[in-house]
Amino acid sequence: MYIYDRKFSGAPSLLEEQPITSQPAGRTSYYPGRVISGFGEASTALASKVLWPTKFRWGDKTFSTNIQSSFERALHTVRNDTSFSHLPDVRTVPIAIMALDPSGARPIAGQREFEMFYSGSLLKVAAMYAAYQLRVAVNELAPTLSATVNTTDKVFQTIRNTFNKQIDESVPRILLAGGITLTMRVPKYPTIFHAAKIGGVWRLKFNDAGGANSFASHLRRMIVGSHNESAGFCIRALGYSWINGVLQAAGFLRFDFPKSEGIWLAGDYEQQKTVTIPSVNDEAVKQATTCFDMARLFALLHDKKLVKNFAHFATALSGNDEMLNLLKDAVDDPAAPSLLKRVPHSFVVRQSKIGVGELKAGGSCLDTNRDRCVYAEAAILQHPPTSRKFVVVWQNLTYFRAHPSWWRDGLNRIVAVIQKTMDDYVLRN
Repeated sequence: MYIYDRKFSGAPSLLEEQPITSQPAGRTSYYPGRVISGFGEASTALASKVLWPTKFRWGDKTFSTNIQSSFERALHTVRNDTSFSHLPDVRTVPIAIMALDPSGARPIAGQREFEMFYSGSLLKVAAMYAAYQLRVAVNELAPTLSATVNTTDKVFQTIRNTFNKQIDESVPRILLAGGITLTMRVPKYPTIFHAAKIGGVWRLKFNDAGGANSFASHLRRMIVGSHNESAGFCIRALGYSWINGVLQAAGFLRFDFPKSEGIWLAGDYEQQKTVTIPSVNDEAVKQATTCFDMARLFALLHDKKLVKNFAHFATALSGNDEMLNLLKDAVDDPAAPSLLKRVPHSFVVRQSKIGVGELKAGGSCLDTNRDRCVYAEAAILQHPPTSRKFVVVWQNLTYFRAHPSWWRDGLNRIVAVIQKTMDDYVLRN
């Protein structure tokens, strides 16, 4: 049973974080004693073990009165700042701020942080995570294959036979949705991966053959520059059930509450049929997240725990390092740079992914009518002069045509809340 304990009580939580030690990536280990001898003959237990990530548990110090007090002092200061008096109440802003303490504690503060908001392109992070988790899974399965699996076609067919039933059944909301075919639910392994036998062992890397079908290139463009056509390519290749099945298995997506909570991605940013989930700001949507869950994902990535921290044979980097590098390159990419850097600030943005999307009955985020265009961002920040790091996720900054000054002033206010929370927390802790 997944125990849900989210009080800002300062008391130790009943949950413990998944015990993966942060350290430099090691070389991938293989298990030659496990043999899958053909098509669909793998044990279910082995398939499940290598397929799904272990559910991440919230640590003992996830909820702390210390950082919540700093956050509330920041809110109080900003609420009384007359330069923001024309804006809606700051207490309506969904935001989470997590301290990456040197002790390893990950205390978090926030408001509306468990509510699901439509956040457009921010959800491309979910597809990135799903891609790297799948790379881990196929490379743990591949060395167990028998000698009869001796061609790439047989490799991919064996992976399908081993994984696809579990993937397809993992999220009933998607499995039972009308018009969502099997092809839309499960991964297209030959599109995602290139397989080759190295030292007598099958190994897989992201397909980087070049051209329009290079999964590696599309994966990068999806995050660095936030290009929708590349996101569509990656999401269609990965499949809705794989993306959301991974999020659910890892604990980032929960259906056992009156309202679903977590990270949800079941749309391809283009024209493929979608599966929706309720949101606070835009009714039923195909892309949504809570601030809390996205902050947890970024913190685990920072700690190099999000995927198994083994160096990949083709890149000499772990998936954690590769994802951090993509988010680092996204900070200043001219196509979709960090929003936090677009107004005066004194912190350093180390990694970032922004979200921009159009609310229903709104204008277009790409033309002069930006009415009801909504913005969000998840970022890893560094606080000068202490060099302490924080994860910040905020959502639902909306451009209203009737109040054109609200967007930039609202962004300035978000930056002020972040800065004042960090300043107060590092001073007192």
